[in-house]
Amino acid sequence: MSNYWNSCLYPLFLSSLNSCTLASYTDQELQDELDILAKRAIAKFKFPKIDLSYEYNDSTIDDTKPVVERQKAGYYFINEVGMREIIVIVAWMKVYWLEYQLSREKNYENLYADKDVKAFSSGNLISSIEKAYSTMRTAARKDEEDYYRINADGKPAIGDINV
Repeated sequence: MSNYWNSCLYPLFLSSLNSCTLASYTDQELQDELDILAKRAIAKFKFPKIDLSYEYNDSTIDDTKPVVERQKAGYYFINEVGMREIIVIVAWMKVYWLEYQLSREKNYENLYADKDVKAFSSGNLISSIEKAYSTMRTAARKDEEDYYRINADGKPAIGDINV
């Protein structure tokens, strides 16, 4: 598995949500937003069993080389990161994405001042995002808790019980 976030984190994150906000971003804006979410999620991951240190590679992609030998640009993990760690990081990325959605001032604007106009309810949108945020935060905590149940060698962390 590649250690570059473009190939291990971002596809899993993007495939797990349907967002018109992300669809409206340019490639660079999307890359910047995903970088920020990933950094926050990695920082939130309390006790990973492997070092999650990362670096940025700003070299350009050499299109003359075969695909396997091309150097990529972007953030990458220094050490090999497994799927178990990626699942926890992506779960926290989703939490931070919903947190960002909740904090957008656009959600709190009053579109119409006329009481007789029937329009989209931003209160319902905020309520739905709050419920999704709470659900995702609980799921991220559960994913992280499940991560700690198994040692790095794949055996249960405490005794022989892994419930």
